[in-house]
Amino acid sequence: MRVTALGVYGPYPKAGGHACSSYVVEYRDTTLVVDFGSGALTRLQEKFDVKKVDYICLTHFHYDHTSDLFPLVYLSEINGKKYDLVAVRDESIYAKSLINNVCFKYNEVDENTVFQA
Repeated sequence: MRVTALGVYGPYPKAGGHACSSYVVEYRDTTLVVDFGSGALTRLQEKFDVKKVDYICLTHFHYDHTSDLFPLVYLSEINGKKYDLVAVRDESIYAKSLINNVCFKYNEVDENTVFQA
């Protein structure tokens, strides 16, 4: 398993190419991005093939953990990739605008969910 920090800042990234909290976890043939805040998409593109991301897991729906998902929608339209979004239930309008987007396949999880890689 390999973990790469794309960003460690919050609620906004430090100037100079940094990003909010976002991490890539690679295990066997699976690539998981944990959180996707401001600056994460640029950092992801610098280090990884965005088309090979299997899952995007959100720890919660605060902007500093989700804001770069909106630019990812446009990239999804260009590259034809639909992303698996893994997150807990959130009934806010903001969360619904993300999980109901056509570029994401929403996978709701709770404390009993188990994923096998």
